Amino acid sequence: MENMEKQLNKQEETRTAEEIEKDPTTIKFINSLNSLIEKEFEDLDIEKEPKEINSEMVHFLNKDGYKKYFPEEDRAKIVLSPEQSNIYLNLDSFKSIEEVYATITHEFLHLQSFLKKSKDGIRTGYNIVKEKEEHFTALNEFIINKLTKEILKKNEKELKEENIIIEKNFPSIKYDSPILNTIINKIAEKENKEEEEIWEIFKKSLFTGNLMHLRKIEKTFGKNSLKLLSKFYSKEKSRGERQEEHFDVLNYFRFDNPEEKEKILKKYLNY
Repeated sequence: MENMEKQLNKQEETRTAEEIEKDPTTIKFINSLNSLIEKEFEDLDIEKEPKEINSEMVHFLNKDGYKKYFPEEDRAKIVLSPEQSNIYLNLDSFKSIEEVYATITHEFLHLQSFLKKSKDGIRTGYNIVKEKEEHFTALNEFIINKLTKEILKKNEKELKEENIIIEKNFPSIKYDSPILNTIINKIAEKENKEEEEIWEIFKKSLFTGNLMHLRKIEKTFGKNSLKLLSKFYSKEKSRGERQEEHFDVLNYFRFDNPEEKEKILKKYLNY
């Protein structure tokens, strides 16, 4: 975290000369996110005001400029700093402007998430980062990805009328996580509720910080299921290892075979 802050401070000093200028439509989109996120807060009955967003918080760099300041982030498209409320994008890594807009929305939702800092670490949304470990990293991303898709699809007509987007569908549609959807579906089934009702609890907690509802995962899927979800995803693993882990965790939540579930728990929780 300290290393990243030093990198961001260094970039802040020199970015003016190397930053790619944003076009008027992109600036218009970024500014429109204020009303879209405010509307989401109202729908979720969240009392606090969302943080104000402006185009100066978003910084576009080309591949070389990005690597110059963030050499350790070789696979990342963005660098996020909740403390400074800045978003950095390697513009060369995007295939369309809609993908850029979806990523900006995703990262601004990170900025709006519940934030708590202590001597033990930092928590943003569901994600808890301590000195040597992280918890609920994947769950946090799943929820923000799903919410990104939802916000953009829900307001697609409005954005088209403002001539901000031109494609029929945002690329964020691929962000939907089968793991998260399975968890929501099975909790709703167990509690005899609509899936949308369970989903609203998950997304509201992203901003309020109330994680008590996660106990429902243990009640629905069994002992250690929450621990498995907490430890799921590690940047230290290779792409192949992460794909295998994703497949195993999905099977754990999707199927009801106790023996298979226990094998998966032992594989990833080392007990």
